[in-house]
Amino acid sequence: MSTQADTTDNFFNSLNTVKGVEDEDYKLAQLVINTIKAVNRNSNEGIYVIDYFRRNFLYASENMSFWCGCSPQEVLKKGYNIYLENVPESEQPMLLEINKAGFTFFDGIPNDERYNYTISYDFHLSDGKTSRLINHHLTPIWNKNGKIWLALCTFTQSSAQSAGNVLINIPMANYMTSKWKKFNTQMDWGTDFLYQTHRMKA
Repeated sequence: MSTQADTTDNFFNSLNTVKGVEDEDYKLAQLVINTIKAVNRNSNEGIYVIDYFRRNFLYASENMSFWCGCSPQEVLKKGYNIYLENVPESEQPMLLEINKAGFTFFDGIPNDERYNYTISYDFHLSDGKTSRLINHHLTPIWNKNGKIWLALCTFTQSSAQSAGNVLINIPMANYMTSKWKKFNTQMDWGTDFLYQTHRMKA
């Protein structure tokens, strides 16, 4: 089983390392960020955008202080350290395993189809005083040179009773299975489902 995520480097491997992103790409990405900001003004969800090239966050919503006790600017500065500082140590190995399993899954999906998939899971997030179980969704929003460059993450209060509960939206056209499938065990938090689904691809 994975160990505690004692360094942010543990979240990165060859599957989520992207190269060749230029300044012009970031100028174009700002148009996407502006759209996300507009959506955020009409939502109570926590929202942030992961930048896998710079290995940090490109955007964090204004309501981050409610969820994790940090301003959006502080979240952007901390980046992946948010997971180390605000998620229980006991659940950090789960995030590492979901991260690895998720990118193993996406690596088997054609670039133009990745935008159709969303992976969700539950974990606790602390604001320094209160620890809330959140339901976290991740979906790719920009590929670069065959790799996921930007991913949109949204989260809100979870209705589940415990962490884990990995769920993925699978388009019916590509799989001989139902649209929504769920696989969860106490030992692996449900990440076996991602690996199994990767192997199920027609």
